[in-house]
Amino acid sequence: MNNNFRAADSVRRSHAVQYIASPNFDWPFLRERFPEKHEKGMPSDIDPNGWFHVKLVLLTRSIAVYINNDKVPVLRTKPLLEAKGKMIGYFTGTGSGGEWKNLRIKK
Repeated sequence: MNNNFRAADSVRRSHAVQYIASPNFDWPFLRERFPEKHEKGMPSDIDPNGWFHVKLVLLTRSIAVYINNDKVPVLRTKPLLEAKGKMIGYFTGTGSGGEWKNLRIKK
């Protein structure tokens, strides 16, 4: 699998977890205008082909992504849009696989 989790290139590794807000704030725009602000690398011990836990905490003024119950988020940033709790998108990158189970959304 071609992925950024364990890429030999450190720049690609830093793109493993990304926050975007389509259509105006896609990764090419954010990467050019705000490098490294809305994307981070994954912990090195994560197997991209195995199961791992992801917790997203989406608040009015902050977004945090936690991996495998870590206390420190792998990514913390500010929302680019005011969705007011009405929209969320969760996806894998182009050419990447992706499976979900036990998906829960709580208000």
